[in-house]
Amino acid sequence: TECFPALNRAGHYHYRSVWLTLERLTKEGFRRPAVILNRSVQARIHSMQLAAFITNHPSPELSQKLVQYSPPEDFSGLKPWSKQLQPDALIVAWQVDQKAARTLRQIAPSAKRMVTLDWQPRGALPGIDPCNETIAANAVDLVIAQLHRNEFGLPARPTTLLLDGTWREI
Repeated sequence: TECFPALNRAGHYHYRSVWLTLERLTKEGFRRPAVILNRSVQARIHSMQLAAFITNHPSPELSQKLVQYSPPEDFSGLKPWSKQLQPDALIVAWQVDQKAARTLRQIAPSAKRMVTLDWQPRGALPGIDPCNETIAANAVDLVIAQLHRNEFGLPARPTTLLLDGTWREI
């Protein structure tokens, strides 16, 4: 992996979003939620979504089996996995449009609830809104604070600000 200089940064709290999603699904009565993740995103976020899913799953003995990886544009390998494990809910790590939602419903008919970790206003699934505009505003605040302190260059102790998303229904 590449090593980038440590800078002040604001970002989405991926771990907490999965944790809150699993908490919500568990309260709704789901015991076998599955998740479809993207490998390249997991690499960038240090597998925080995966860690939260395995650690907070309502059925810990099944959690690792209920994880699958797929690129957003190709669900072709998911049907045997879904048929074997029969998840009762499905968490998708990216924004899902109507066409993809129909495909996912065919692939995982046992999933009575489908949600996303990247809710968008024009998306087809309820889920976590990462609130990108709030992240951007906080990133600007970090820069302004640095300027007010007359700090330039790489920070001696970088600040990382992780912000919760908000649950949204469609």
